Amino acid sequence: MNETIITQPLDLVQAILDNTPTGIAVMESVREPDSVARKGRIVDFRFTHLNYDAGRITRRDRHQLIGQRYSEAWPEARTNGVLDWHIRVAETGEPAKINGVNLVVDGYDGWFNIRIRPFGDGVIATFIDVTALKQAELANQRQAALLRSVLDSSANPIIAFSAVRDGATNKIVDFRYEAQNEANRRNVNRTDEEVIGHTMLEHFPQVVSAGLFDRYVTVVETGESVRFEQECNYDGLNGWFEISVAKWGDGIVLTLVDITDSRAYQQQIERANRDLLYANDNLRQFSYVASHDLQEPLRKIMAFGDLLQEQFGPQLGNVGQNMIGRMQSAAGRMSNLLKDVLAYSRISTHSEPFCAVSLNELMTDLRDELQHELQKTNAHLIINDLPSVPGNYVQLHQLFVNLLLNALKFRKNDRPLTITITSQAVAGAALPAALNPTMTYYEICVADNGIGFDNKYADQIFRVFQRLHNRQHYDGTGVGLAICKRVVENHHGCIIATAQPSEGAIFRVYLPKHE
Repeated sequence: MNETIITQPLDLVQAILDNTPTGIAVMESVREPDSVARKGRIVDFRFTHLNYDAGRITRRDRHQLIGQRYSEAWPEARTNGVLDWHIRVAETGEPAKINGVNLVVDGYDGWFNIRIRPFGDGVIATFIDVTALKQAELANQRQAALLRSVLDSSANPIIAFSAVRDGATNKIVDFRYEAQNEANRRNVNRTDEEVIGHTMLEHFPQVVSAGLFDRYVTVVETGESVRFEQECNYDGLNGWFEISVAKWGDGIVLTLVDITDSRAYQQQIERANRDLLYANDNLRQFSYVASHDLQEPLRKIMAFGDLLQEQFGPQLGNVGQNMIGRMQSAAGRMSNLLKDVLAYSRISTHSEPFCAVSLNELMTDLRDELQHELQKTNAHLIINDLPSVPGNYVQLHQLFVNLLLNALKFRKNDRPLTITITSQAVAGAALPAALNPTMTYYEICVADNGIGFDNKYADQIFRVFQRLHNRQHYDGTGVGLAICKRVVENHHGCIIATAQPSEGAIFRVYLPKHE
């Protein structure tokens, strides 16, 4: 009966220990022998009691550990400092608390919280396996470090703010700095210690007068992100910035992109566009002058020249009549030049929308228009089936009439002139370098067997007033092929000429299949 009374408390204590989710080990000191009859120095411990979790956590049979020395069960305890912790507690009587220590237990690499307290001539050690919590903490730290690295690698300032609310009204009265990236540290020249915990209005009170503060409040209240451009000239921020604002909890995240250079470039483009509009206006005025005011004096010169020749020709003699003829010829050339310059300027300023133009119908019209010139020069015009292209009929008419007149002008007198017009669809590598290789173009070839030219002049012939032959042999103003080039450019294509002297020339016109 007495034995039952004695053993029941021990069983109860063991039951309590075994149901405690903490490893508990009771150890007595192992000392060096001391010949002076006093306690020797503690060199180890011997297990006297262990609960169920102690065996589970250490991956050992707790019953087999009873009576073993601590250093025999875990030899590494002598080198990793754990045995020294236990000895220090037993010798000083001061408890020890070690949190988050990394230990390898029978191949298990874990993290443990350990508590050691003195107990009799030994210690009681309690330990908890916190590996899962520690791994989660390390994962969070790695994630935070990764996020910090990503944010700091951004060239754009990024700042996180939490809202500061009035305690009575709950209205947002300020924003508090929570985080900033490296770009913002450089931008405002402030460390995290100088910024974190401080408020937006403390550093940037100008955001209220600039209207930015109200925008930030609206983002928090509505949850809708905004992006806008703003000029800033305060506290290290000088220039134009694109500001992105996104809701973050009860606060915002700001991202600033410096667009000062692009804004200046945009302003340059706007100024250039204004200058271009002004130049176009001047060009239109010049076109009117060229078509009316300058032509009128020339018409009078030519009219009076005709009267002089008709009424006073015999009195002037051959020399006088020759001078009048040369004057009339010069006036005629001047009139033609003004007409060509007027045509070129109109091509340059044309802005009407495109529509589908049938090149077959256009060539039929041109054959009728040039019927007299074709018969007069005994020229043969061969036109294969041609496509329809998006464009302006008037401009395309000018393009091909100039190409045909150019072929008629530079024909050889010792053989009949043949002009052949063909087409094919081309794309990719078959296109000239100046065109978009992802688009399909129609290549319209205008080939003749005329006098040709040296290929080194292939680019020069498309310049305004450029002539390869003197006026005595071939008349003209040197504007026709420049008009052709401008028309093709207006249609987002290009024109290329190739030729050989005395063998003829080929003009390849590339026009987009689709607008």
